[in-house]
Amino acid sequence: MVDAKVLDDGIGGGSDVEGTPLQRLTSGASGAVILIALVLVCYISTLQFEYIWDDDAYVTQNATLRTFGGLSRIWTEVGATPQYYPMTFTSFWLERQATQGLNPRVSHGVNLLLHAGSVLILWQILKRLKVPGAWVAAALFAVHPINVESVAWITERKNTLSMILGLSAMFFYLRYAGLIEKPKPPEVPINPATSKKANADEDDDDEEEEGGEAVQMSLPDDPRRLYALFLIFFAMALLSKTAVAVLPIVLLLIAWWKNGRLGAKDVVPLIAPLVLAIGLGAITSHLEHSPDYVGATGPEWDISAPQRLMLAGQTTAFYALKLVVPHPLIFNYPRWTLNAASPIQWLPLLSVLVATAGAIAVHRRVGRGLAAGVLIYLVCLLPVMGFVNFLPMRFSWVADHFAYTASIAFLALLTAGIAQLLRRTTSERTGDAVGAVIAGVALLVCVTITVRYSFNFISSRPLWEATLKQNPKSWIGATSFGGILIEKGKTDYSYGIATADRERGAIERDKNFAGAELWLNKALSLNPYAYEAEYQLARLALERGKYDESVQHLLKAEQFAAQMQKKSFLQPQFLTANILAAQGKTDDAIAKFRELQKYEPLYASRAPAIFAQLRMGLADVLLRNVAGPIGPEMKPADAAVMQDVFEQYAIATELAPSLIPPKLKLARLLITIEQPDAALQQLRDVLAIDRNNTDAKYLGADVAMKLDQYDVAGAQLMNLLRTDPQFLPAYVKLADVLNKVGRKDEAIQQLDQALKLRPNYERAIKLKAEIQAGTTHPSTTQRSSTQPSADPMAPEGP
Repeated sequence: MVDAKVLDDGIGGGSDVEGTPLQRLTSGASGAVILIALVLVCYISTLQFEYIWDDDAYVTQNATLRTFGGLSRIWTEVGATPQYYPMTFTSFWLERQATQGLNPRVSHGVNLLLHAGSVLILWQILKRLKVPGAWVAAALFAVHPINVESVAWITERKNTLSMILGLSAMFFYLRYAGLIEKPKPPEVPINPATSKKANADEDDDDEEEEGGEAVQMSLPDDPRRLYALFLIFFAMALLSKTAVAVLPIVLLLIAWWKNGRLGAKDVVPLIAPLVLAIGLGAITSHLEHSPDYVGATGPEWDISAPQRLMLAGQTTAFYALKLVVPHPLIFNYPRWTLNAASPIQWLPLLSVLVATAGAIAVHRRVGRGLAAGVLIYLVCLLPVMGFVNFLPMRFSWVADHFAYTASIAFLALLTAGIAQLLRRTTSERTGDAVGAVIAGVALLVCVTITVRYSFNFISSRPLWEATLKQNPKSWIGATSFGGILIEKGKTDYSYGIATADRERGAIERDKNFAGAELWLNKALSLNPYAYEAEYQLARLALERGKYDESVQHLLKAEQFAAQMQKKSFLQPQFLTANILAAQGKTDDAIAKFRELQKYEPLYASRAPAIFAQLRMGLADVLLRNVAGPIGPEMKPADAAVMQDVFEQYAIATELAPSLIPPKLKLARLLITIEQPDAALQQLRDVLAIDRNNTDAKYLGADVAMKLDQYDVAGAQLMNLLRTDPQFLPAYVKLADVLNKVGRKDEAIQQLDQALKLRPNYERAIKLKAEIQAGTTHPSTTQRSSTQPSADPMAPEGP
């Protein structure tokens, strides 16, 4: 048998002890630094990225992240979070507590660090397994564009966290099983003058540093401790994402590769972790299939056994091709039609089978490494080949983040193969040089593509715009983009009203609404049963005041959702209550809102924003039943209604802590009933989520004025105008503040600035006339400056 000759860790894999300068640079501490630098170059920009797509369910609207009670639910209540991955959600919980709120920078930073840590551990594992070109393989994993989705998308924390824990577990087990040796300490030249002392020290040295000159990692020698560490870290990896359940099989394949056979000592230690993996995998599968949870069931997953087998070959070949040629990369790839009667569609499976059989057949001649690498790649893809249902299959059979684990095996195999080929066909010096050039070019190409592609993930709008540009047949992309345009239209109109430019706001609203309608109709042309698109069209019709049309879309949405067995799709019923409210049917709307609250215990933890909007909608309708003016001296009947209103808004803010509208509405009411401190707390919460929120700053100035804190109000308004110089009401209110403290000339200047932006702005014209006529009445509390002595809107200290 001719085994592949083992190469060292350098770029080209030279065999001399010292190695070339490039090999020395990519080994030891310098090699680790370069790997970390590569990760930073690729992903440092993600620290500026926002939340996207389902980050709301995982992070921003996840009520379990707020309290210690929520932490308990993460671990003990299946269904409290979108998936039962308690380690992943605990990491989000810890972030939330540490930052006292939401901070996407922190979440992106943690993902980056976890990926960097995995790269370093992977390098050490491959090096100690004596995989040729180990450093290059780790570097390619660090920068490969297919991994952008896992690192730049906060929701995919489950990938980055499970990876670092899974690789750590692997490292412990390989040491436990003797598949990697404890490295010897670096040789130090003996000084005769100190040799006696050195020998004495050697007798007292019970432990050696793990890792030699490379990354220092101290591990215990006791096999029981190593095995215990393996079990602990493997369990934590499973609780981060159960896709790592394949690790025991991977370890068996590594044992076969290194030893040439499998015995009881290889199999028995892996029985317990395999049982644990099967158990947690069953929980994940149940949640994925259950209509009450994830809901990956129904006609869209009605795939025959031959089709699933064919799909396994297609997905395996797809990921291999993307790892070799990472272009184009798309957030939502086309979902091709499966046709078991087409011979062409069976070719990928045939190719995979032939390649696997060939690798196994030649293992006695070229070594077991090739066969082991191919089999490990297949095993890592097993959970996402299509044999079992998972939700993203509804949109596409493939997704980049599914290849995160399998990419390691493929890249290590590819790198080792090139290193071996160069060594067999060229001289050592030539092979090192050629290998360095190939590795350098590959890394440069990957870094370039990764940096450019990562900016698609900066926020939801550019993500879906890029997706639709590359995959015009993405119905989920068209639906999501349509929903974004609806929200943009509403925001533009609200801003137009706030800035006294209703006409322009209406134009922008109608333009966005027209775009939304086009995209949503396109989504339905691509997928006639897309109940999400019908629901968005119902929202659009409601915003336009077309109630009958909205109801028709809702009926279709409910019908399609029922056909797809999506029990948790309750949005149409919620919108029905809003339609009743919009039609002035107050009692019917209240009854519908209260009826829907029965679903809250079951679904609110997974769709908190929807139920928060339900509570907010109920509060809005209840306000219509207040007969007299709202204030401290309300009649008992009105006070009772207001108590209910406050309760609904408060519950809304608890259900979805990062949802801004209920906080603003609650703050406005608190100002009205003269509870400024409580109002300020709500406004602080808003600014913690959106530090430039115009409404919160404007209301904060209102509170300060009610407290006669004109300096604070002025500072708040000036801060608002720095971030939003088009917000005309702020000029008027600032002028009012300046007038009240006797600074009439400066007040007139602010009003002139507003009139320069809009000459017919009535509020500014009226106040200017009053000031010039001397008919306004400044407060007796005079201030010498509008600079704040203390800002009530600033976050409270510890």
